[in-house]
Amino acid sequence: MVHLAARAGVRPSIAEPALYSAVNVQGTVNVLECCRQQGVRYLVFGSSSSVYGARQRGPFAESDDVSTPVSPYAATKRAGELLCYTYAHLFALRIACLRFFTVYGPRQRPDLVIHKFARLLLQDRPLPIYGDGTAQRDYTYIDDIVDGIVRACAWLQQGDTGQGVCEIFNLGGAHPVPLLALVRLLEEALGPPRPPRLAAGTARRRAHDLCRLAQVSGAFGLRAASGHRHRHPALCRLAPRRRADRTMTALDPSGAILVTGGAGYIGSHTTKLLRQRGYRPVVYDSLASGCHRVPGVPLVEGEVHDVARLEATLRQYRVQAVLHFAASAYVGESVQDPLKYYHNNVAGSIALLRAMRAAGVSRLILSSTCATYGMPQQPLLTEEHPQQPVNPYGESKLFVERMLQACGTAYGLRWISLRYFNAAGADPEGELGEAHDPETHLIPLVLAVASGRLPHIAIFGDDYDTPDGTCIRDYIHVWDLAEAHLLALEALDDSRANTAYNLGTGRGYSVRQVIDTACHVTGRPIPTVVAPRRPGDPPRLVAAADKARRALRWTPRLSDLETILATAWQWECRQR
Repeated sequence: MVHLAARAGVRPSIAEPALYSAVNVQGTVNVLECCRQQGVRYLVFGSSSSVYGARQRGPFAESDDVSTPVSPYAATKRAGELLCYTYAHLFALRIACLRFFTVYGPRQRPDLVIHKFARLLLQDRPLPIYGDGTAQRDYTYIDDIVDGIVRACAWLQQGDTGQGVCEIFNLGGAHPVPLLALVRLLEEALGPPRPPRLAAGTARRRAHDLCRLAQVSGAFGLRAASGHRHRHPALCRLAPRRRADRTMTALDPSGAILVTGGAGYIGSHTTKLLRQRGYRPVVYDSLASGCHRVPGVPLVEGEVHDVARLEATLRQYRVQAVLHFAASAYVGESVQDPLKYYHNNVAGSIALLRAMRAAGVSRLILSSTCATYGMPQQPLLTEEHPQQPVNPYGESKLFVERMLQACGTAYGLRWISLRYFNAAGADPEGELGEAHDPETHLIPLVLAVASGRLPHIAIFGDDYDTPDGTCIRDYIHVWDLAEAHLLALEALDDSRANTAYNLGTGRGYSVRQVIDTACHVTGRPIPTVVAPRRPGDPPRLVAAADKARRALRWTPRLSDLETILATAWQWECRQR
């Protein structure tokens, strides 16, 4: 077991010491008791370098005195270590306590120093420096921390003699960086260096601040194993921004993210992930087809064509970026009722863009589709594939993409278009899932047959030029799609913006493969009926998503077929 759950933060712990004790100490007791009662013998406990206290020297070694923590957070972490020692001695648990030094990386809390200083520098705002700026920290990149945790898990199982053990390991980069030096490094990464603007009357050193916080050596061979270890740890993954982009500020944590269509399938999953990652999402939805509500997220009920209501919402919540999911999205229906699709998708997007311009909001992520490509001319569809849609749905999305290009040129709009392939699966926690009315997507229909809600699944054509004669599609888990939207938000203010990205896995599964895997996942038979081909169905539709992987650093993690079906089946079972 790896135990990382805790209330973190030195300053908040001073304001709420009782809460930190209740969560961190009692929570660790609960975990240790669970391990003891369930026979789990290996535990990795996430501790903190703050246990070393306010001593004025460094670097710190694991054998140094830790009897004088200076914050309730540090005290709770030291208490957790002592509990680990006790359980290791009494119940033969094997435990590794990892003292993390100053961790940083993407999607960290925006109030922490590297993210906060980078944002203030981009906004040309003064930096609050506590003390004289000589306080040092050992900045450790998140990938190194993850590597250390994995190696600790392996270490615990090596040489297991059946006896209890509790070992302490520092995880840090062994590179102490003074605060003013960090500011200079950030300036170099963000553009031409210049003297940092410090807040007037630089704040006095805080009582809980340490002058030096650096460790002496890496644990588990981390130094040799980490490829970026020898680059400066304070900046090894900080994406540089050009000074020419300074007019576009980074996302402000006090601003909101408007999610149009946020009660729909993909929109609701993205809203939930936004909230989990510390953003302030606001859902704007007519609720005509969406029904998923994320607890704690404001909902504004309204039509996407209502410019006045949209503008008022953007101003009321101080929206800084828009995720635009609101659209009609059935290919077959678009052929039967094209005016509905041009009205909802094109005219609705025009209204949104007008409201955004009036409210001064200049960032937008578009939910687009691979239907803009039309019939594939190559095995893997890249972003450069000709866009020749064969249905009104694809045409409407292509028209919106062209509008974004024009608005980017004319008004300075910063935009990214994400072209989905086949979204599937459900929230791993089981709270959200796929439920359309009418339902036309293969996976929820297959699982409806497995659950007994439908008698059989129709296979539209089994004579295609594919290995088993059925169509092949690229299925992407909805949670991976949500992750891509958060990465796209981070990319809106630099050279990665104003372009389109495919979101797919690069591998395809046939209709029969989906059905066979669903039988395995559910343990139930799924009767099939072969029906005639549907007009316009290409034999194969698979993405080349190298551009998103490279530029956005996006990696689909849940998009193997079994995981997609398992999460969707969990959702299906909860609905019965």
